[in-house]
Amino acid sequence: MPQETGLHLELTIEEELHFFGRLHDLDSSVINERIEFFVNLLQLPKPLSVIGNLSGGEMRRVSLAIALLHKPKLMILDEPTVGVCPLLRQSIWDFLYKLVKHDGVTVVVSTHYTQEASQADLVSVMRHGKLLVEEHPQALMEQYEMHILDNVILQLCRAQEDEKPGVSFCKETGNILSVSYKRRNSGDHHQLSKVITQPANSQDNFQKNNWSLRRHLKIVYALFILQFTTLIRRPIILSCMILVPASEVFFVWGIFIGTPISNLGVINEEQPNCFMLPLNEHKIGCEFLTLLKQGDRLNLEIYASEESALASLKLGKTHGYLVIPKNFSIHTVDRVAFGKFADGDTLAGSSIPIYIDYSNFLRNEFLVNDLYDGFFNLVKKKVNQTLENGGADGLSITTNTGLTPFKTNEKLRKLSHVVETTWADQSVSTCLTSFIMILPAIVGVTLVWDKKRGVFSRTIVCGGSLPHFMMSAWSTYTILFVAQVIGSFLVLHFLKTPFIGSVADAVVIVYGQAMVGLSFGLLVGTVFTQELEVIFCIMSLYMIASTTQGGVTDLAGITSKWVRWYVFSLPIKLPTTAVQNIMFRGWSLGHPGAWSCFFVQGVWILASFLLTIVAYNTRNF
Repeated sequence: MPQETGLHLELTIEEELHFFGRLHDLDSSVINERIEFFVNLLQLPKPLSVIGNLSGGEMRRVSLAIALLHKPKLMILDEPTVGVCPLLRQSIWDFLYKLVKHDGVTVVVSTHYTQEASQADLVSVMRHGKLLVEEHPQALMEQYEMHILDNVILQLCRAQEDEKPGVSFCKETGNILSVSYKRRNSGDHHQLSKVITQPANSQDNFQKNNWSLRRHLKIVYALFILQFTTLIRRPIILSCMILVPASEVFFVWGIFIGTPISNLGVINEEQPNCFMLPLNEHKIGCEFLTLLKQGDRLNLEIYASEESALASLKLGKTHGYLVIPKNFSIHTVDRVAFGKFADGDTLAGSSIPIYIDYSNFLRNEFLVNDLYDGFFNLVKKKVNQTLENGGADGLSITTNTGLTPFKTNEKLRKLSHVVETTWADQSVSTCLTSFIMILPAIVGVTLVWDKKRGVFSRTIVCGGSLPHFMMSAWSTYTILFVAQVIGSFLVLHFLKTPFIGSVADAVVIVYGQAMVGLSFGLLVGTVFTQELEVIFCIMSLYMIASTTQGGVTDLAGITSKWVRWYVFSLPIKLPTTAVQNIMFRGWSLGHPGAWSCFFVQGVWILASFLLTIVAYNTRNF
C-alpha cells in the first residue's frame, strides 16, 4: 500500500477490487466474498461508488483493501491509518494483529503515529536517513525508563541532534545496519544486528516461476477491461477518438470541394457600361468579361480609372485588375487577320494588361487559370460563330487555328485504370493516415496519469508488466480503430469519393498507421513524467505529419536529397501515397509502393517498442 492512494479514479470500488483481483489470479466469486468482507471491516462506501467521488480517508481504506485482497504473506503499508477515525484505526490494527498471530503474515508499517508502533513486535526509528534504534517497543520503554513510546523516540531524536556520547547510531557493514547503545546507569554494551536490505538478485521468483499462458492472458484481460472502462467513463475523449477522423474527412472535404473566389477589378475603356447593354451590342472585350462573369469563381468589380482600381488592390478589396483598352475589338480583328504581319499598335491594342496581388500564391494560380479559361471559352465561342455565320462581327476563327492542339483520348482515358480526382478527393485521403495515426498516441497521456497516481507501479507490483500493458493497449485501440474506420469510410461513401481499389487493402495500411501512433504514444508515455511533455511530442508528430504527407501539395519538387530522405523516412508520406494510389489508381498490397510503406511503418513500430522497453528497464517504476 503506497503513500499515495494508487487508485483509478474513474472506476467504482467493486471494479477496482476486481481489477487487482484479476492481477492476482483470483476468481470472481472469491473477489466478491472479499469485497463484502472489507466493506464491513473497513467501513467502505457502497461497492458501486465511484472512487473519484470518495473522500481522502475513504480512498485510503480502499487502497488498504487492495493490499489485503489476495491475503499476502508480506504486507508493506505506508501510513495505512492516515485520515481514519480512532475507532476504525483500532479496528484496522486489530485485524493486522490477527493476521500476524493467526495467519503468519509479516506486516511492515511506516507511520508517524508513534503510539501506534507500540503494538508492533519490532520498532525501527529512522531519522534523516539514519536508523536510530531497532527493538521491541516494550524493551525500549524499559530501557529508557519511560511509559510512553513517543517520549523514547523524542529522546532518541534529540540525542542524534546533540550527538551525545552515550548514544551512537548507524554503523554500516555491507548489507547490515548495526545499532549500538548503552543502557542508562549500566556499563553493559548491547549490540543489535539486523539484515534490513533485500538480498541481491531476489526479484519475485515465485512470479517468474510457474506462470502459465492463462495467467498472462488474465492480466492482459484485466488491463483491457480497465482501459475500456476508463474510456467509457470519459465520454468526451471516447467520442472524440471515434468521431474525429470521420468528422475531419467531412470538414476537409467541405473546405477543399470548392475553389477560391477572387475579386477582380475591371477598367473597360472600350465599353464602360457593357453589362447594361443587350448581348447583341457587346463587343469582343465585353464578351470576354461576360464569359468571366458567368463562372462562379470570379467577382467582377467595375472601376472608372486605374488609380481607383490600384487603391482597392492595395487595400485588399480585390486580388487584381485588368484593363480592356480602347478599340480592343478592332485591334483583335486586325491581329487575327494580319497574323504575323500585325504592327506594334495592333498588338498593343489587342492585349489586356493584368495586375495581380502576388502575395497569395495559391489564389493567384486559380485567378490566372480562370482568366485563361475565360479566354479559351471566348475562342470556342468565336469558332462556333464562324461556323454558323462566317464571322459576322469580322472575327473569323476556324477550328484549325482557334483550338488548342491538345486533345484527350476518352477511350484511352477509360482504359488507364485511374479515376479523375478533385482537390477535395486528394485532401480527404490524407485524413485516413494522419488523424488515425495521431489519436492512439493519447495512450501516452493515460500512461503518465497512471504513473503520477501510483497506479502503474502498483500494477507492476501486483504482477503486471510493460508487455501486458502493450498487449492490452493494442486490443483496446484495435476496437477503437474499427469504429474509426467504419465512420470514416461511411463518410467517404456519402461524399461519393472515388475508390476503385480494395477497401480492405487501404484499411490494412491505415491500421499500420494506428499502430505507429500507438507505439509512439507508449514510448513518450514511458519516457516522460508530465502530461504536457507527452502532448507536446504528440503535437510535434502531428505538425510534422501535416507538412510532409504531400496530400494537398506534391513533394516531387524537393531538390535536396537530404530533405527527401527525411520526408520519406517519416511514417506518413509513403502510407499516404499508397492509400491514394489504392483509392484512385487501383493499386493492391502487392504493388512495390505498398511494400515500401509497410517497411517504413514496421521500422517505426519496432524502433518505438524497443526504445520503450529500454526506457522501461532504465527508469524506476
